[in-house]
Amino acid sequence: DFDLFQGAYPLAAQHAARLFGAKQLASMLGEAKAAERSWRALLRRESRQPRGQLPSVEVL
Repeated sequence: DFDLFQGAYPLAAQHAARLFGAKQLASMLGEAKAAERSWRALLRRESRQPRGQLPSVEVL
């Protein structure tokens, strides 16, 4: 099966590196990875909350 997004990734990565530079792109990817980890942790906490209760939110 052909995955359009997977197929376009190398071209998109090259284009982003040309636009922003390798160092800035690495920084953005690191920030995106950290944000994803935070969201996943929040979702895990929410899944353990009793129904009807809102989880506490941490301000970073």
